[in-house]
Amino acid sequence: MTPDKATDEVTRCCCCCGRVPLGDAVDPKGRSELRPYGKGGAPICFDCAFKPENKAETDRQLDAAYDAAEEASPVGGIALTDDGVRALDPATIKDGEILIIDRGPPKAKA
Repeated sequence: MTPDKATDEVTRCCCCCGRVPLGDAVDPKGRSELRPYGKGGAPICFDCAFKPENKAETDRQLDAAYDAAEEASPVGGIALTDDGVRALDPATIKDGEILIIDRGPPKAKA
């Protein structure tokens, strides 16, 4: 994130390339969308997240988000939303969410 000199507000940008989200009209494939899967949970764009030098950290951050959501869920599932990963609670399911009840056997911890 970088401060915007005109407003002193913080503008979200990719931690690697500085890209800012462009929105669906300009970027219909969502490649400029930022997710908190960079180092330490920093925002990162799709292109940078999947570069070989960033992929392992992206996977670690995504797995940590999945694990935290599963633990917080009353049914042990997760919901993938436009805003990221959240705990699956049957009482709060929204249209358009992708629901994952079982991700399979747990990965071995390193």
